[in-house]
Amino acid sequence: MNVLKPCPFCGSKDVEVVELMPAIPSHSFMTVCSKCPASIGAKTEDEAINLWNKRAGNEDERRITKILAAGIRKRICKH
Repeated sequence: MNVLKPCPFCGSKDVEVVELMPAIPSHSFMTVCSKCPASIGAKTEDEAINLWNKRAGNEDERRITKILAAGIRKRICKH
């Protein structure tokens, strides 16, 4: 099984893949961070892990991710 990277927004290592509606034949999975609202869904567990672990590739995407992460951290710290 693949190892989940920390949350790209808040940096938490408290991340897990959960199965949604396991009784339905076409299983759905979601990778979620328990410290902030970050999550991503997929059809398979491996796909959910791979999508979560994918990080921004070019400089513009990395800059946008940093801006979003800063905004999420500000909202979390207010509570």
